Amino acid sequence: MGSKTAVDDALAVSVVKRDLLEAWSVLEKLVVSLRKIGTAHAIKEGQANQTSNQRQMELEALDGFLSPELLRELSRARRVLADHLPVHELEALSEHSIEYWSGGEADTK
Repeated sequence: MGSKTAVDDALAVSVVKRDLLEAWSVLEKLVVSLRKIGTAHAIKEGQANQTSNQRQMELEALDGFLSPELLRELSRARRVLADHLPVHELEALSEHSIEYWSGGEADTK
């Protein structure tokens, strides 16, 4: 049999709909916007790499989008969802399952 994880296999967690919609909305905003930024600055067919101008425009778009306000929204969504989950499960995910950005390399801590 598989190994037992620190995360319970509960089928459902009761969440206030307003909290769920708030968290979903900010995640939707992030995912769709990053996809749009990537599409707008994608390397054109037949082009080997981004030009320095294309790269600069993409970085400026990301910098403008990843604002302090967006980070506050994401932090709030994280807190709202965390309120509905056991601390030990969140810690297990944080310490063992989530790959974080770390200077350009995936990191699990």
